[in-house]
Amino acid sequence: MLQHVGARTCGQTLEMLYVPTGRPGSLSETYLIFENRAEFDAASAFAPKLDVLPSTEPDEGPGSQGLFRSGIAMFLEVIESGVVVEEDLIAACERRLTEAANASDLPTVDRWAAGVLAGRIAAAYRYDQVAAKSHNAMAEKLVPPGSIEAMTCQWWTAEALTEQGKPSEAALVYEGIVATFAARYGNAHIVRRATANRMQKGG
Repeated sequence: MLQHVGARTCGQTLEMLYVPTGRPGSLSETYLIFENRAEFDAASAFAPKLDVLPSTEPDEGPGSQGLFRSGIAMFLEVIESGVVVEEDLIAACERRLTEAANASDLPTVDRWAAGVLAGRIAAAYRYDQVAAKSHNAMAEKLVPPGSIEAMTCQWWTAEALTEQGKPSEAALVYEGIVATFAARYGNAHIVRRATANRMQKGG
């Protein structure tokens, strides 16, 4: 049970880390739908880490864990702000998440998540796809090749390339996703979307 953040805000954030087939629900009850059990388990395990009070100036304690939690708090505040978000908050959030991603004493999954979310800030709020790809690449280096987490990084990289107007390059990344992950995660939403997108972008 979430104590500090609303279900919808948590779900909107979690779906950027573990991309679901859908996210039905309401402000108080939100569900992420996964067809792949491993994705469901990974998302379920990570969700409690997002139970942080959204804030523009969070005080989540000292050390790297405090750095991570404050970055999450800022990201949640960005999500809750809707379509109008203060530029200072966007910049501070990306900076804090980047610092957390570089904190070597944090758990790997926390560093990965911080990197992915920094990439989402860059892509969706600053419209800087080059920076987004850089965050994705850094996050992917932190996790095992062939993992669900690596798959997420590649997905957002392909999406950034699409936004840059580089469909052929995006198609190559989608192709790589299918080649690498279809055997193990063939029913995952990312794999299914990549299968369709590689043809559209390369066509």
